[in-house]
Amino acid sequence: MFCRALLCLVIFLATSLANNRPAQSQQSTRPIYLDQGWSSQQRKSWYSISQGSRLLPASWMRALEVEQGEAKFLSPANMSRLGFLPGRRPSDLPVGFVVDSSTEGGFGGPAVGMTCAACHTGELRLKGTSVRIDGAPTLADYEAFMAGFLASLKATRDNEEKFKRFSTAVLGQQNTVGARETLRSDLGTRIAWYEKLAKYNASATPYGRGRLDAQGHILNKIALMTGADQSVLLPPDAPVSYPYIWNAHQHDRVQWNGMLPHFPSGKVDVDGRMADIGALARNAGEVLGVFAEIEVGKSQWDRGFRSSVRVGNLVRLEDLLSKLHSPKWPTDLLGPIKGDVKRGAELFNSRKLKDYSSKSDATATCSQCHGRMKSDDTRTAIKAYMQPVMEAGTDMWSACNAVSHKANSGNLVGRGETGLDAPAAGRPIQAQDATIKLLRNAIIGSIVYKYEGVPVAAWQSWVALNRPPAQGPTGATPDTTPTTDMRELRKRGCVAASIHPEVHHFMRYKARPLNGIWVTAPYLHNGSVLTLYDVLLPAAKRGDLEIGTTKAGGAPRLRRDTFYVGSREFDTVEVGLRSEAGEGRSEFRVRSPDGKEMFGNSNAGHEWGAAELSDEERWAIVAYLKTL
Repeated sequence: MFCRALLCLVIFLATSLANNRPAQSQQSTRPIYLDQGWSSQQRKSWYSISQGSRLLPASWMRALEVEQGEAKFLSPANMSRLGFLPGRRPSDLPVGFVVDSSTEGGFGGPAVGMTCAACHTGELRLKGTSVRIDGAPTLADYEAFMAGFLASLKATRDNEEKFKRFSTAVLGQQNTVGARETLRSDLGTRIAWYEKLAKYNASATPYGRGRLDAQGHILNKIALMTGADQSVLLPPDAPVSYPYIWNAHQHDRVQWNGMLPHFPSGKVDVDGRMADIGALARNAGEVLGVFAEIEVGKSQWDRGFRSSVRVGNLVRLEDLLSKLHSPKWPTDLLGPIKGDVKRGAELFNSRKLKDYSSKSDATATCSQCHGRMKSDDTRTAIKAYMQPVMEAGTDMWSACNAVSHKANSGNLVGRGETGLDAPAAGRPIQAQDATIKLLRNAIIGSIVYKYEGVPVAAWQSWVALNRPPAQGPTGATPDTTPTTDMRELRKRGCVAASIHPEVHHFMRYKARPLNGIWVTAPYLHNGSVLTLYDVLLPAAKRGDLEIGTTKAGGAPRLRRDTFYVGSREFDTVEVGLRSEAGEGRSEFRVRSPDGKEMFGNSNAGHEWGAAELSDEERWAIVAYLKTL
């Protein structure tokens, strides 16, 4: 026994010295967790419960190699490079990646997919300590993940040595000539689907770390599932930050633009748990966008749509989320909060400021839009303050794209808004219609297929809370000359249509309580501001103010219009992430190198009193925000 143990030790030391991989030892360092009201078992459940996402068969995903080389695609090194968090052991799936083993819907065997934790789990380095924050935004690069995933699939198909290793791992003892031919054919089918998604999801605006146009991806996915030819779809070119999701169940509206309403009075029983149908619909829509499978066909109108959505598990995940607290400033790691917190609270709650980025002359206190919420308050209802985009002055494109997105309706033509035959279920879907309506049909259909007990009246009431406009932005002054920029046409259409009552209702962004805001950088809905201190600075150049500088006499610098995202090192002074170039980092730019503002990347807006605040007042507000 002793000899065997000694031999193992020698092999281990030799292997470690030969590999000489310090990065691997760094990845094995376990993070600590802040007290957010969850037990370790609840956290484990949050990380491991499948919601029905099915990216690739499990045996394929574990065998898949990176495009160049033999390392596994899901290896800790590759996934860390893409910004995802590795599992506790090298053999574990990354955080938020789970195996869906359900046979519901008949969609085949076990498959690897994503769950909520993939996009809503953060990790920061606080003075040398890795700290995991549940419910916080990820720093993952989803765009790079999907590009690398597709490239790996294609390399596996085209490179004989890769395919040999792949087929050996996947087929095992059934590795016959016929089985390999079938596997290669099935691989080609998967590649064709992901190539199609990549074509329609191509964006001229890079997402980079910590951003995704999730609404655009979901709407395009649904459009491609209707059975209709989609020659043109709106590109998902308005990336936003992943929102922090503690207290999500308490909000009356979710998404940055408040697109999806909750419906607390519409409770239904799902597997013995009472569920808000608005929350259930929100979660079903999310999983449809991240690789759930669904069949949208006319023959299924009376009983919903067959899908891989795990409705019961969505209710379990929402129940877990309802117990999550926002993180509090860890004084044991960072020390006590320094600065004039009392003065900051007075400024936040009492001082009326004007938004100089807005055309409105209105003034308001910070607390009028961002109400105070205690860290452990998981019950108080939150009514969103919805500010019109044209008044906020922030980047308009996330709101604009959602209301502008249209698609050919295919198998959904004539279907009512609530998923049943028209006209009893609302105005019928037209041959081309708002994709939000198609999404709602798919959501309701995926739930009704498995749970028919939800009353039709409840779905009708939920849909009526936020009915899409009958006529979206179309371009007020259509100039079709060859020199016209199509994005400029889209901009004109949105600006002109934003005054229409139906469209105006959608062209808004949501303000919310800021508890836990200190761990959610970058800031603003599109992740265009690096730190909380920068949020309190002017965005537009005025007089002799320069970006990134502070003039003598205390004149403020401007918000940085370029920085790097990807470092997990926390800036305890300005509160946010450190801008550090390097491998695995992405550069955020408000303007392209030729000086033109990049579509979706404006850092303007939300400048309430930024120019008139003194620097001492800014630091006092930053100190107060640390306490939330």
